[in-house]
Amino acid sequence: MANPMNSVDVRKNLAEALRLDLVGPSENLGDPAEVLPQAPSRWYLTGFLVPLGAEPSQRADEASTEDLDQAGEGGGLDDDVTPDPPAARQRYLPSSIGVSLLVPGDARQLKVVASWGDYHRRSELPEEWARTRADHRSAGGLGESCSGLSKRRSGTAVQSRRGWCAGH
Repeated sequence: MANPMNSVDVRKNLAEALRLDLVGPSENLGDPAEVLPQAPSRWYLTGFLVPLGAEPSQRADEASTEDLDQAGEGGGLDDDVTPDPPAARQRYLPSSIGVSLLVPGDARQLKVVASWGDYHRRSELPEEWARTRADHRSAGGLGESCSGLSKRRSGTAVQSRRGWCAGH
């Protein structure tokens, strides 16, 4: 007879299932070479970036528009007149990410590892998007200051063209 799962295992499995559903596979979870039946922006609710140089049709969500707020809808409209619908604008998908981090004040080295999946349309009919795993590693020393950058609270680190810098 199999051992019953304890509450820690149940929570771990639930968190992994949610991560797969919301963000997709990672190094130790899911299939790193998955194939999706539709675009990743439609398959996953969060955790995707559109390449900055992508075609306009890939950068915007064509099926969604955001209604612009109508400033001060004037009163006194005739009940027989149907008001015009508000103007709509196209919703652009995210194409960049920002990260803030806090390091110990005495840290002198910083190592950053970023992993992601690149999806490419493999076929039109049936629609298939294939994933390729990608990653980037960066390491460097933390300098004492970063000239030309705004001052930050003690312990923060930022990357500039000159490398990683400890804030003051």
